[in-house]
Amino acid sequence: MANGISRECVSVGQSDDGQASVLVVSTDEDRESFKSNIFEYTTLESNPALIFSEDIWISNMWKSQSGAHFLCEILGRCFHDLPGTFVEQRVTSERLFKIWGLHDRAVYVVGEAGTCFRFNGVSWIDMSDGLSGYVHAIGGVAEDSLICAGDGGFIARWTGGPWQRIDIPTNPDLRGAFAKSRDVAYFCGLSGACLMIDGDSYQMIDAPPESFYSIAEYAGDIYFGSLSGGIFKLVGNTLIPFKPQARGYAMRGTKRYLWTCGGDQLARFNGTGWTAASFT
Repeated sequence: MANGISRECVSVGQSDDGQASVLVVSTDEDRESFKSNIFEYTTLESNPALIFSEDIWISNMWKSQSGAHFLCEILGRCFHDLPGTFVEQRVTSERLFKIWGLHDRAVYVVGEAGTCFRFNGVSWIDMSDGLSGYVHAIGGVAEDSLICAGDGGFIARWTGGPWQRIDIPTNPDLRGAFAKSRDVAYFCGLSGACLMIDGDSYQMIDAPPESFYSIAEYAGDIYFGSLSGGIFKLVGNTLIPFKPQARGYAMRGTKRYLWTCGGDQLARFNGTGWTAASFT
């Protein structure tokens, strides 16, 4: 923190062309003012380009494989640069927490009061039927195979109609979701809450009492990220410390790299070693 201003890396993404982007949110110590910047790296060894900067709170970013950026603001607006310049669209009056997509015309945003909208390349379509409460995570493998998760152990699946809740006999506040296949999905949350869903059955994962925020797959392995405890690798049904010094508030697995970010750190793992980048 400098001069009472903190900067936190909250989202990271990479497109097929190899360019990586990071969302950095700056705020004063009283959290009364915000500034959101998106930096794009051609390589981690070169200085990034600033491609978005607004005095607002962008809560999350997703970068598609085509290189388009999709952003959600905490107060209900979304932005995208699908035509090459950023366009703002009012989506809802509810707060938005997470944005994620399958491709440029299947992008999803979730938030409070069971909010879920889909961007079809032109407009945002409400698909909140069946959801409730604070929804913090969404993922999937196809447009008719989606999952989401949120507070109080809320987990739901979308297969083309209203969201169908999957009941689990526990009520953790969940923050991350990752779909491995149509049947298998992983979830993580506060106070060590990590679990796997296979169809309609569930299995708790043996995890330390960290708060987990992200899940990613890289080179066939599943990784769970925490902000203070580092990156963990799933081995069997247990999370094993993998990179304790890394910050895993957000992660992105690609064919070449595992990207992690959080706090003042952005890092990339290539299968043998780690490379860090500076955005401050």
